[in-house]
Amino acid sequence: MNTVELKVEIAKINSIEDLRELNSFVITCLKSKRYSTGNEVKQNLYVGLKVKLKDQHCGRGKSGTLFGKIGEIVKINPTKARVKFDNFRIWNIPYSMLETV
Repeated sequence: MNTVELKVEIAKINSIEDLRELNSFVITCLKSKRYSTGNEVKQNLYVGLKVKLKDQHCGRGKSGTLFGKIGEIVKINPTKARVKFDNFRIWNIPYSMLETV
């Protein structure tokens, strides 16, 4: 079943409680996938490694978007890495949003 078929079937659901239950299930699946992806990436990261952002919505601030820019890991934390980009400030980035250069 593809996403279009899933959307059609979801649109047929009339009960708010059923939609809330479905929403909770999808969020749980998404968090689980992010966690496992983050753990896979984390095993290959170390301080000093050059990385870049995979997600264009992460790392937006006064300095503009950091998407595609190369940064250096300065610290490894349990769920996020501290990454320094082009001598700007240091950002906390989830492992699932990083890829090695």
